[in-house]
Amino acid sequence: MARLTDIPNEILEHIFTYVSDINHPDIFALRVVSKRFNDIAAPLRVRNWSDDGDYGHYSTSDSIVTLDRFALELLRYPELRSRVRSLKFTWIQTPHDHDPARVGLRSANLELLAKAAEEALPDLAATTDLCQQIRRVWDDGLAVLVLVWTTNLESLTLTIPQIPRGGDWHYYNQLVTLRLAKQLALRFVTRHSRPTQALPLAKLRHLDFRYWGIGNWNAVHEINMRQLTPFLYFPSLKNLKITCVGEDYEDLDDLDASGQDSYSMRYPKRTSPIESVVLATQHITMHGLRSVLGACKSLKVFRAEFAETGDESSTRPQHSCSLLARCLIDHASSLQELDLPMYKYDTDWIHNFDQLPQCFHQKLTKLRKLSIPVSFNSIHEIHLSGYERTWITPSRLPPSIEYLKLYDSLRPILKECKLGKSAFVTELGKALGVVTSIVAKAGEKGRLSQLRYIDCAEVVRDDPTMKWVEELKQTAKERGVQVLLGDYDPLEDVIMEDL
Repeated sequence: MARLTDIPNEILEHIFTYVSDINHPDIFALRVVSKRFNDIAAPLRVRNWSDDGDYGHYSTSDSIVTLDRFALELLRYPELRSRVRSLKFTWIQTPHDHDPARVGLRSANLELLAKAAEEALPDLAATTDLCQQIRRVWDDGLAVLVLVWTTNLESLTLTIPQIPRGGDWHYYNQLVTLRLAKQLALRFVTRHSRPTQALPLAKLRHLDFRYWGIGNWNAVHEINMRQLTPFLYFPSLKNLKITCVGEDYEDLDDLDASGQDSYSMRYPKRTSPIESVVLATQHITMHGLRSVLGACKSLKVFRAEFAETGDESSTRPQHSCSLLARCLIDHASSLQELDLPMYKYDTDWIHNFDQLPQCFHQKLTKLRKLSIPVSFNSIHEIHLSGYERTWITPSRLPPSIEYLKLYDSLRPILKECKLGKSAFVTELGKALGVVTSIVAKAGEKGRLSQLRYIDCAEVVRDDPTMKWVEELKQTAKERGVQVLLGDYDPLEDVIMEDL
């Protein structure tokens, strides 16, 4: 086996690049191994910049560079700018924030950065307080400068700052990162067939657009969906994740119309190259959802988690199964993966639940991976029907699927309803019957002949005391289907005694 010292530099660079993409701080450990390793790893120190997780804004690790110092490094070493591939802005420091762990740059260095911003973005510098933000070490302005320099950027996480109650609305109407996005989008639109690769963000493939208040947010102060619209025009964008984004401000009168116009554009119509859309904890209407999906030219992957109730003062939109089905049918010719954990949160669903499973087998004939609830009932419906559920059936599944995941987020709710042990066991038996019937339709001659894997860990537990579980395993083996069951917990039987 060859020693590391015998491996050519070109191969070591590929290895170190992989290390950087898996766990970027390890690059700094490699640099102290030897001079040779340092020479190879040093340019990779800027490849993936982040302020996320344990290496966030309170970290004092030597391997972590604050945004202002990262910008200064790119100023001093312009050859490193093309090396940057991913940026994660998970905490944009605003005038209302103060991080005691951050030691700012000297005024002279900040002035150099401000001058560089004025040279790189003369229009934006003249019409906004971009340079002043940089002099004050505000992350919004610094982020713009870094984004303009990193023309090979492929992945971006952009977190819009939290809007404090009674905060400075003027600041939030002047976010230069969003103004830059619109400026670039307008240039992408007008250039058409002319090359766009020299423009910033022209190579961006992955975007995670989020509001800062994840986990502790209020729909009143969520970020507006229309502020995302410029990114939908980016020419290379393939994967879009949207978190904690809504459509309306309750305090809309507090926002300057000019500020909104500086951020937003019309939704494109089936021209965006986006192939994957993930919506996480959204407070958007079905109209907003259709606008986002309608922007995509060829959508292949869609996942949606809809928001929970929130506080009593917030207004949550109702979600329509019939309209969601129409959104999906619009992309029936390209949609290959669909993930709808619809009941993970207490959302309001209206209209005909039956339309979703209908569209699965009638229209979505290209699906290969499908993740859906095992029963299509709202929580409200469950209570009204005496806890009767409408289960998914094999005939409602598209014959093209290779992977199936079944959710059952209603089970904890049914436990709380005190149905009694016998009734709850009946529910488990029905769920087991659903999975068994699906497996029975797999195999070479079955309707679901392409099915190879079923994840039913939320629906069926691997209970050694139930003969039907063993029969399910045997049937799955005969049909060539791998089935993932939930872990068996004897304590659950004890809990059910108290139901």
